Amino acid sequence: MNQNEISNSSTLAGSIPYLYASYEVGVRFGRVAVIDPTDDSIVTHIPVGSQPGAMCMDPLGNKVYVVNTGESSVSIINTENNKVMATLPVGRGVTALAPAAPTAVIVHPFGQKAYVANSNNHSITVIDNRTNKVLTTLPTGVGQPFAFAVSDNNPLVFVACKYKDNKDYILTISVDNNSISTFGMNSELTFDPPHNPLVIHPDGHTVGVLGPNGFLKYFNGATPGEEKNTSVLDNTVSGVYFGSAPAKLFTTSPPNKAYLKYFEDLSIKASGEITPVKLRDIKSYRGQDQIRVSPNPQYVCITVQPTANTPCGLQIYNEVGTVSQFIELYYAGDLTITQDSTKAYVEQRSVIVPIDLATAAAGAAIDISSGSSDSNVIIKNIVASYETQNSGTVVSS
Repeated sequence: MNQNEISNSSTLAGSIPYLYASYEVGVRFGRVAVIDPTDDSIVTHIPVGSQPGAMCMDPLGNKVYVVNTGESSVSIINTENNKVMATLPVGRGVTALAPAAPTAVIVHPFGQKAYVANSNNHSITVIDNRTNKVLTTLPTGVGQPFAFAVSDNNPLVFVACKYKDNKDYILTISVDNNSISTFGMNSELTFDPPHNPLVIHPDGHTVGVLGPNGFLKYFNGATPGEEKNTSVLDNTVSGVYFGSAPAKLFTTSPPNKAYLKYFEDLSIKASGEITPVKLRDIKSYRGQDQIRVSPNPQYVCITVQPTANTPCGLQIYNEVGTVSQFIELYYAGDLTITQDSTKAYVEQRSVIVPIDLATAAAGAAIDISSGSSDSNVIIKNIVASYETQNSGTVVSS
């Protein structure tokens, strides 16, 4: 076992009973609403920093991390008592005129370290998940970090950095020693924040980079290997890998395309050979936005934004994309799926709509301000399970 590893795939997310929703009241006050998915009731409201945004859970479901974009900090919530156990400053050389603007956060599956992407600060803050202390803050170069991907079969954290079209790139951070490496700078990569362009094959060897130009790179643990551009991933935006033997990959398309791409065991070998076992297009809708896979895994969910010929809503596919159902909604923002894979939740500005994945039926909307003194709230992010991808907006430097 890796010296930094305190959990593995058999123990990930052992107990995550609640849904967490970060929201702001006006522009000063931040809160996190705690929701019980058994009856969709609000358990409590937790004060956090100003302009809270992206959230993540640690692998065992013991903590929730919340980035506070408005005050260059991250709050850590204890899920046993739903109280803030620490609020830590992030970034380096931060001032009122040059805030860190944290925009994404993730905990590596090994469980000992959390990572915060400071978009405006061009840096990554590394936090000790056991002691709730900042370990270091790492520079990311000219690019602004905005998205993470991790795997329990790879000892690296992958970071997407936005610089400018055709000049975007990827960083890797070693979980062991915080060393940084860069790749993709010569591959004319173009990302579309806040959509996450990073996917990692379940075996941990293949890292896929999505966008107008597709890109695959091989890793043997922390050691980089062959890389290659591939047209099979062209005109993709974001995606999810899941399952094994064969691993399945769904990728969303640009807003004007009405299909998803589906692959079985798309990977790159140590020799540089790319081996898609099966590739096909799946009929979908224009305006594809957020994509999530259920933890079991059984379902893939995609939010759809309205276009001239497409309603807004949530599309639910089975694991091989042969069966889909569509739930029309008046608005579809952030998306999460519960740890038991029974419900999806879709954010709708100030309320959250629960959707039964087995029946594709929407339940009554959950009013975040109900039962509290908060009003005119704006929901920023929702999370109900441990996820190996996280992303956020890019804040102007």
